[in-house]
Amino acid sequence: MSKRLGVIACAIMLLCSANALAARRVAVLMLPQDPKSHVSASKFVEYLEEAVDQHRDCVLRRSEDTLGDSTPIAAISARKKIRSAVSQAKRQINAGDIDMAEENLRAALNEFSAAAAALDRCGEVCDALIHLAGVEFLKGEENAARAAISDVLAMDSSFKFDGAAFDKSFMLIYREMQDRMTRQGRLGTLVVQSSPPGARVFIDGEERGFSPLTLDHLPVGKHLLRVERAGYLTYGQIVEVSEAGSATARPRLTPTEEFSEIADNIEGLSRDIDRKRGSRALSRVGAKLQVERALLGTIRTEGGRVRLNLILADFTEQAILSSASRTFQEDEYGEIGKEVQRLGTRVINAANYASHNNEIKADSSDPLDHRTGMEDWGEEDRGRDQGFDSYSAPPERRDRDDRDRDRKSDKKKKKKKSQSKKRSSDDDRYDDRRERSSSPSRSSSSSDDFRDDAPPPPPRANSMGDEPVESW
Repeated sequence: MSKRLGVIACAIMLLCSANALAARRVAVLMLPQDPKSHVSASKFVEYLEEAVDQHRDCVLRRSEDTLGDSTPIAAISARKKIRSAVSQAKRQINAGDIDMAEENLRAALNEFSAAAAALDRCGEVCDALIHLAGVEFLKGEENAARAAISDVLAMDSSFKFDGAAFDKSFMLIYREMQDRMTRQGRLGTLVVQSSPPGARVFIDGEERGFSPLTLDHLPVGKHLLRVERAGYLTYGQIVEVSEAGSATARPRLTPTEEFSEIADNIEGLSRDIDRKRGSRALSRVGAKLQVERALLGTIRTEGGRVRLNLILADFTEQAILSSASRTFQEDEYGEIGKEVQRLGTRVINAANYASHNNEIKADSSDPLDHRTGMEDWGEEDRGRDQGFDSYSAPPERRDRDDRDRDRKSDKKKKKKKSQSKKRSSDDDRYDDRRERSSSPSRSSSSSDDFRDDAPPPPPRANSMGDEPVESW
């Protein structure tokens, strides 16, 4: 019994190790070809990374891993100083040393501009500001305390706090200002114009969109601005919004060292993607990304249309396994994300199917023959359940829908076969009658006269119907 259990355990371990080896590390890289395409490129990276992450045969390496750490070291160091200063100030407040607590809190606030890129929430800023307001109130500086409270409420109107610096009188002032801000609704505008565009914009830790971006209806006061883009260092700033006019932030993003090395090959890489051919530029990019495969794409924008050229490159085999191109209309119905994910999944499935089958048998030369295109709207082309495209999946991996379609297809074939036999029999009887009434030199017809001797359609280059696998 123990021997059998040992054999079973070894088999399970071998199976798990085989599955782990089968999964390949895959990265996603989109290259915008015009200024208007930067926002689409950032969004398409997210959509395609989600498609890769949900595929059972892929291990996703996200952009922040392949293109370098985006958090500046100086910002991380400044954040550590802030935490130390605020903690020390709280201990001094409990000990009654108000002056030293104020000094430490102001020193911490001076570091927030440098640490903003490392802050994913406004909680630490609000914590320092509310304790400064408490210290000012204890010193009898009510106006200074109100100004600090106003900045806290602008960032987070429901910020919660406690401590020795906050007595009942302070809490009454805080609630009064909170109610007043809700009633008055003093709002301003912030414009964010990053270079390059297409960066993700966060205000007080909340994502607001992609730059260039105009944010209306922001509460008057200080706000934490953070700007992120894959391949660039995160930018952070404490901005001041007023009622007088719109405030403008123009962050210039600095590329990471890893992305700078890839940027030197972008022109050649874009040319390879559009031509669906490999070169040294593609090999260099693969070495920098440190993955076995990558979904690489170029994006162009014209009016309301976005053109995506997508390839799946295998850097181990030095080959382009599959490719696809598609033009997307404006995202009127919010479906463009699902369409991009579906396209990415099909490109991956095409490469996987080609690698499992040396010869791809096709029912016709057109991969979309006998298909209206509406069937795909009800399919879940995630690869986790099927692993391959639904119209080209191997029998052992078909799901219930595939089996139903096969059953219907068999019924149709049997029906056609029976109809063909019936027609052949009728034609034979007709030819016999005709032979008796005609000259004896005419030979009788047989069912072979009605056999389709046309050569089969040429096989597809790959399951996407694109160019054959290209090696470089």
